[in-house]
Amino acid sequence: MLPVLGVLFFVVLPGCSPYRPPPATPPLIEARGAVRVVREPSAPARVHVVLRAGSAYDPPSREGLAYVVATAVASASGAALSVGPELVQLSVAPEGVSALAAALAAPLTAEAFAAGKADAAARFGVNECAAVASALGDAWILAGHPYGHAVFGRSSVIPTLSLAEGESFRLQRYARDAAVIAVDGEVNVTSLLGLFTPSLSSSVTPAVRSKVAMEDLVVVAPVTASCSVVGPRRPEAWSAADQAAASVAAELVGAPPPPARVDPFVTLTLPGAEAALSPLLEGDFEAARERVRARVSVPSALPAAADILLVPIRMGHAIRASDLASAVNALTDEAFDAWVLTTFGEGAVRVAVFPDTATASTVESTATRHVLTSEALFR
Repeated sequence: MLPVLGVLFFVVLPGCSPYRPPPATPPLIEARGAVRVVREPSAPARVHVVLRAGSAYDPPSREGLAYVVATAVASASGAALSVGPELVQLSVAPEGVSALAAALAAPLTAEAFAAGKADAAARFGVNECAAVASALGDAWILAGHPYGHAVFGRSSVIPTLSLAEGESFRLQRYARDAAVIAVDGEVNVTSLLGLFTPSLSSSVTPAVRSKVAMEDLVVVAPVTASCSVVGPRRPEAWSAADQAAASVAAELVGAPPPPARVDPFVTLTLPGAEAALSPLLEGDFEAARERVRARVSVPSALPAAADILLVPIRMGHAIRASDLASAVNALTDEAFDAWVLTTFGEGAVRVAVFPDTATASTVESTATRHVLTSEALFR
């Protein structure tokens, strides 16, 4: 495991003064004693606090605590929030830095914690095919794994979470050893300096407790419209080239881009399992790749900060933003077609989502085993 990563990252626009021009090839990361400077211009200015405090760090049988704590901090600060299996990202405009600093420094309030629990509980009422299928697919395939539950927790656990548990989690995970402050543009972040606690438990993501073989799966979930979600079987080694192809595939079918994370399970929303290959092989590859290229090539401090925090994960690897951008640039139409035919071939994982009113014959026509309900997995 790498040494402690408790440093602050700043993004500074290249020097604009005619008297002090920037070097021709400035280093991406420049060490300045205890502070590292990440040079990456971006507009408009934005401040991000990135923490290694995602749902994989939920204590056993307390699934949802990480999400509730992050939501409580965001609600108290007005920050935009993103919670994943590993990372929590809080983002504000320059004028919001002081409010974010105050929310991070203060103990959780009962009101903010209650708001976090209400938000987590509301997630179980989402009737959107892709969101339900993605959460259920991860829960089934990664059972026994730290990623084996929805980011927002379990429905039976959320009501039992206490404010004391939340404050204990905040003090342990919102710490200097697991925090990066990334700044796009010239922003004063003095109020954030020295904000986090100086140490953190040495534990990283909990070790994998068990692995579940990947097989065909049909999920009957309480959604209001019928759809199918197809997820390819993950190769033994998931490379930047796989991530690039999966990103283009998601773009072609209008699915959310796959997360660059350990043990990825890519889900693509399709009109029906029987039509899985058509939009991928017959769609406009060049246009889809250009949209992905534009998205992954945008300069920002956030990818660099996330890459650094993900380095010490011991059970796999995440795709670096720079490697993904290079792989998207190198991806050809022929290579993409070959990836689709291999990844979505016989034995690929398929998760089909139907409304509650689906008849037995509908389910049986899609698959004959592993019929699960969302409640069974979310509990």
